[in-house]
Amino acid sequence: MTSSEVLELDFPDPLGKRTVWILLTLLIVWSFGLRLWYATPELDSTRFWDERYGLENLEPLLKEGQFRPVHGFHPGFSYLPHGLVLKSSDLLYRATGWQKLAIFDARGRYTPTTYMICRTISVLFGTSTLILLFLVGRRLGGDRLGLLAAFFLAVVPWHLRQSVLFKADIALLFTVVLTFYLSLRAIEKPTFRSFATTGVAIGLALSSKFNAGPVAVPLTVGAFLRKGSKRRAFGLLVGAAAVSVVVFLALQPYALIDPGIYRRSMGMTSRVYEKVASKEGHGRLYLFWHLIETLWSNSFFGPLIGTLALVGLICLAVLSLRLRLRSRVALPWLMVLSFVVAYTTLYALATPRPSPHNWLPISPFAALGAAWALWAGWLWIGDRIGSRQWSMVGRTVLTALVLILAWQASRYTYRETVPGTGDRILEVLRARIGRPVGRHVLTEYDFGNLFQTRHRRGRLAIQTVGDLSGLTPTALDRSDVEVFPASRLDDPVSGRFYRDRLEQFKDEAVVIAKPRLFHAWGPTLVALLHPWKALGESAGSWERSPEDPLIFISRLPVEETERRLFSIVFTPPRRTKVSRLVIGDQTMKFVGFRGPRLQMPFTTVRFEKTTEIRLEIRKSANREQIPFTLRVWRRGKVHRRVSDRP
Repeated sequence: MTSSEVLELDFPDPLGKRTVWILLTLLIVWSFGLRLWYATPELDSTRFWDERYGLENLEPLLKEGQFRPVHGFHPGFSYLPHGLVLKSSDLLYRATGWQKLAIFDARGRYTPTTYMICRTISVLFGTSTLILLFLVGRRLGGDRLGLLAAFFLAVVPWHLRQSVLFKADIALLFTVVLTFYLSLRAIEKPTFRSFATTGVAIGLALSSKFNAGPVAVPLTVGAFLRKGSKRRAFGLLVGAAAVSVVVFLALQPYALIDPGIYRRSMGMTSRVYEKVASKEGHGRLYLFWHLIETLWSNSFFGPLIGTLALVGLICLAVLSLRLRLRSRVALPWLMVLSFVVAYTTLYALATPRPSPHNWLPISPFAALGAAWALWAGWLWIGDRIGSRQWSMVGRTVLTALVLILAWQASRYTYRETVPGTGDRILEVLRARIGRPVGRHVLTEYDFGNLFQTRHRRGRLAIQTVGDLSGLTPTALDRSDVEVFPASRLDDPVSGRFYRDRLEQFKDEAVVIAKPRLFHAWGPTLVALLHPWKALGESAGSWERSPEDPLIFISRLPVEETERRLFSIVFTPPRRTKVSRLVIGDQTMKFVGFRGPRLQMPFTTVRFEKTTEIRLEIRKSANREQIPFTLRVWRRGKVHRRVSDRP
């Protein structure tokens, strides 16, 4: 088999048209249903933190007709199509009075309908990207390549997630693949109309997210490497560029009127990335390795498909350069590779450490590389051992791979959609001990990062420990909650300890969360609720020590009260870190919890009466006082039963 046949994936038995459309329809229906299911729960602002940026830009437009964006993190096409649909829904609501169509409630806040509309549009963008990728793959290597590439992209967890939330990334991905598809068509038939149409797509891509600039590279590479007049190619590119600029400015005229809106927002994002890169100590060349790590990660393709993608892209680069003048698909593959190289290189120049989701525009082209590598390997093996012998084995292996990847994607969606047993525990804790904020939870179960979840509003101070049995009884009794897996009760070594702890609590103070299909997943968890009752709180402050600017001291005029303990809630000054908190002569532990406006307040564990509290920080604060809140506690009665027993 020749190199040209391998590059072009010359299969002797192509799929029939009916089979292709059946498989494509099944893929699209499954992908759309999976994403729509993912989008449906929790139609409010507590599920996805980043949705607020687009909604903040839409609010003055929908309420006052004000086109000026509130901030410039994302350009117009990332939210204006959603605004058009939302405005139509609002007009229908005003005409019919049907409450389900309302996009604002009586308080002027967004309704669940708003979130459902915005997320459904994202689902449509994500599913349409799969159709476009199939069409691209079809031009590059046939129906098999297009179907497999679309499937590989459909099961990427990060594509699943971005196809659900209202954010710029999925609009960017849709416009990037659309632009590439139109670029292939424009290179095949280079007319002013085809280049102008591609220019519209480029303008939409730039209006989706500012990192879409490299999307114009494939068209440029294809125009100049294609046989024909280079002067005419240059003229067509100039026309496409002019059209893209017009489209871009039409969707965000404030890029000219008030460019500071976008400059300030992008500057904030850039500083965050630079801060992360500085902390990790990586240079800009690390970004290329970061791309490979991201493709290998379970958030993207995983080790197997990620390796296929890298091997495929490397082999395609070699074959396409070698066969550029002899193969009909060499130039289109060079256009694919030009985007991957341009996007990665320009990103390395722009930022030292992007967030992994910023590699999403690479994923369709990586999926094409992985699909090509798989089919090329199929051809190579079949050519050596015989197509008949290999056909049955290869189809079995491919079917198993597809089923495994589809199962993993469905499982990921299930876990992101259905609450875990940890979520069920947190729901009860928020209802039972949510006030005052900062209740101390000792847990062996890792609840994960609550930053972008509704549980952040519970403002629990969660401290994850490896083994509760290793803590002192005093430390356990002074917490508000103990959480551990139910399997601990049967542990041959430490089971006695956990059974003894459980026996000390009445049924009303024990919460058990068990897994159940479509209700909760995860291990069975047990939570023991301590009956601490807050008696009151008072304001206080630490004063800077005259001897040391890194030490703040406070003396508390607390009265000796039997069976009462104290805790302190405080927020350290910005850009400072607390190195130690000393209460009396004892170094005290403190736990962070999410408070209002993304601040990170801390709470101490409960302590007995003392007269002096010393706070030591690592960096001098530009203030003389640091305020705190002193709380007084005593053990109260056991709560009434509100447990989660499926």
